[in-house]
Amino acid sequence: MGLEFKLGSEILRTVIVRTMDEILIVAGIIVLRAVLTFLLHWEIKNEEEEAKK
Repeated sequence: MGLEFKLGSEILRTVIVRTMDEILIVAGIIVLRAVLTFLLHWEIKNEEEEAKK
């Protein structure tokens, strides 16, 4: 949830200050969020399959 607020604040700040560094920070946060979401879904799927066995 904290990552959502961080992403929102970075996007708002990027609208105001358009430097390449700011854009790279936002891109990094988006990639990090996507990786975390993927890993969480993968782990939940594996746990469910393991519980069925």
